[in-house]
Amino acid sequence: MGEEQLTLVPIGVAHTSHETLADAPHQGFADGADATIEVLDAHVGALAGIEGMFRATVVYWAQLADRNSGSDGDDDSD
Repeated sequence: MGEEQLTLVPIGVAHTSHETLADAPHQGFADGADATIEVLDAHVGALAGIEGMFRATVVYWAQLADRNSGSDGDDDSD
């Protein structure tokens, strides 16, 4: 299989109460913190009818996350 490229286009921003990266949990669902999702005006129409839904799954990219932490199995906790 050849190398593929994926381009992400933001459609909104998630806001949480975490003020720094150090405050944020490793897994976003782990602390039960509330978040507000701000959808960019250009994409609001795509959400027509969502208010009748019980639950929505949000897929997000945490662009400031440390992508190297723990990735090689060495957590440097010697």
